[in-house]
Amino acid sequence: MRVVREDQKLLVLQESGLFVYFIGGLFILIGLVIVFSPSFFSENPPIWTGIVGVLLGSFAIIISKNTTVSLDKASNKLSFLKTGFTGQSIKEYNLDQIKEIEMYASYSSSSNVSGYSYHLAFIFNNGSEIPLNPGDSTIVRLMGKQIILERALGEKIATFLNVPFQKKKPLTTEEAVLQVSSAIQNAAKKEVEKQNKKD
Repeated sequence: MRVVREDQKLLVLQESGLFVYFIGGLFILIGLVIVFSPSFFSENPPIWTGIVGVLLGSFAIIISKNTTVSLDKASNKLSFLKTGFTGQSIKEYNLDQIKEIEMYASYSSSSNVSGYSYHLAFIFNNGSEIPLNPGDSTIVRLMGKQIILERALGEKIATFLNVPFQKKKPLTTEEAVLQVSSAIQNAAKKEVEKQNKKD
């Protein structure tokens, strides 16, 4: 997500689905070549692989969305506009109900890169949480050190709204174990209390 417009009263962020459109288009193109000109490849691939490629590419393009997030102080609105081939949807919230911007981390691992994936969320006065980027964020490393792109964006949003920016640290292994054991103990205690009430 990147800032596309910024002034005293308006901050607009956008996340484009262009990469997904490109990949989807590539799948469709390769699929069509396999179906209509299989001799183009050194080993003639089966036609069904071309059909699958066209279907996968089409599906990716159809479900892909462009997201525009507007923070408009003049109208006191936080708007999430999602547009795509299937239409558009908009969700709106009151800006003055946002208590803070929070950045939290979750560990993600794949075959070629692993590290913490960072996410931003709007925290409201009533305790509800609206994620800015619900999907996994890109893990960027420079000379072995992970660069947290979401931090600068979160700080910019918090400054614009004049609310605190909170960084929620990921749980250590010890903290995670303590949380799980505490939850198990609480559940066991409630079960014992239920049994005692029955007797």
